[in-house]
Amino acid sequence: MTTAVNPGALVPFPRKGIREVMSETWKLTHQQEWISLFRFLISESINQWNYLIPRSTTKFYCPICDRQSEAFIHLSNQTRFSWNSVCPHCSSRGRHRALFFIYQGYLRELPLNAKVLHVAPEPAFYRILRGGPFTYHTSDFYLDDVDFPREDIQRLSFKSETYDLILCNHVLEHVPDDQVALRELFRVLQPGGVLLLTVPGDFERPETKYFGHLNYNGHYRDYGRDFLSRFRQVFPGGDVADMASAHPQRNIGVRKGEWLFIGKK
Repeated sequence: MTTAVNPGALVPFPRKGIREVMSETWKLTHQQEWISLFRFLISESINQWNYLIPRSTTKFYCPICDRQSEAFIHLSNQTRFSWNSVCPHCSSRGRHRALFFIYQGYLRELPLNAKVLHVAPEPAFYRILRGGPFTYHTSDFYLDDVDFPREDIQRLSFKSETYDLILCNHVLEHVPDDQVALRELFRVLQPGGVLLLTVPGDFERPETKYFGHLNYNGHYRDYGRDFLSRFRQVFPGGDVADMASAHPQRNIGVRKGEWLFIGKK
């Protein structure tokens, strides 16, 4: 498996045809996933409407592929709608488009001979991460086209105090013990190093929702506001930033309340 399967893989996001919509509808009905079915039918109906009746003006901008769109593609799952989520030209999600600007600010502040670790890397960021004045490493448990394959975030093989900056997006929800994973990320950070972390969730909801199965895209949990206190148990003084304000001059399709967790060692 390669990074081509990751969200933000720099490939066009295909529009669902009628056969695919019917197939997904049948699957969700058969599984009696009524909430997921309701959300899917609503989001996909709007996607089809946007495709069949295009707007006269462009509204959204994607900095990953530097293209404008009349609308981004809506997604949904069992927990939420993700309005205007996916760029149809490069498959970037809202978090990628926000982090594209945020990352560059942190990269400019890196010390001389810095090392950067990107966990479960997204090709959407290669343009700003590869070829920079720093050492850039990628790792993943499943992907083969990374510098360190078969790397378990709960038991990292790296020496302590190796990296100045760690980037980790939508990984912890797939990990059985996310607190162990956070401690490992803290361990391999240099003193003064920074972790930039995103996880899926509803941060207006007080508590994290735990699933008793992995049927929801391999997720163990959907995070709530309580994750910040658990994050601070490992990264004292850890903070959050609302990524919706990453580029106030352009509409890049980032929903308000999508948090970036910032941990410093």
